[in-house]
Amino acid sequence: MREVGQKPKRAIVAAVQLPGASDVEFEASLTELRQLAKTLGFEVVGTFTQKRASFDSAGYLGVGKRKELHEQVLLDRADIVLVDHEISPSQAHNLEKEVGCEVMDRTMVILEIFHRHARSSAARAASPRPCSTCASD
Repeated sequence: MREVGQKPKRAIVAAVQLPGASDVEFEASLTELRQLAKTLGFEVVGTFTQKRASFDSAGYLGVGKRKELHEQVLLDRADIVLVDHEISPSQAHNLEKEVGCEVMDRTMVILEIFHRHARSSAARAASPRPCSTCASD
């Protein structure tokens, strides 16, 4: 995983709360994603949320919130943003460009955990390639 003395990657957990999600469900999901981040060795340095009727088709969060998230990434010196939903590759790409760091959605986080814990060569071959932020671990 990480070499001794190497600082953990700094992560911000980001999520959109849709109308159908209660505050309790939403917070439970965020807590679970924070725990998954810790499993990957990330230091969670912030949480960023927005209430919306639906995900922004271009970049998950609304335009103004993406700008605010960029400011938080700079302030917290974050290396990665972990999104608490599955997002499309184009949403991830757009979000990465706007916030200035790598973005992983919940599915990518879970797959990365499986990849790191795969023992057999068949399991390693079946698991996805690590993200660029994780690959240096």
